[in-house]
Amino acid sequence: MLYCMGCHGAQAEGVPGKIPPLTQLGLYMRTATGRDYVLRVPGAANSVLSDVQLTAVLNWLAREYDSKELAADVPLFTVAEVAARRH
Repeated sequence: MLYCMGCHGAQAEGVPGKIPPLTQLGLYMRTATGRDYVLRVPGAANSVLSDVQLTAVLNWLAREYDSKELAADVPLFTVAEVAARRH
């Protein structure tokens, strides 16, 4: 809530036409380009969270808000992936 709510809203709804809702996170996780985008969003890339913490938060958000898009073939973020792409 502390780090995501400012842009994505208290219910993860985003801002139409400007900030995607977190309920679409699973869609972004389906492609390398989408995953890269998520990890380069300023709120993620510049977050005070450690790579381990950010990985946990992103995976929790995906499970919590977009579980229908997280089919068995959609991998969760790994710490190594977050560390490599956000910095």
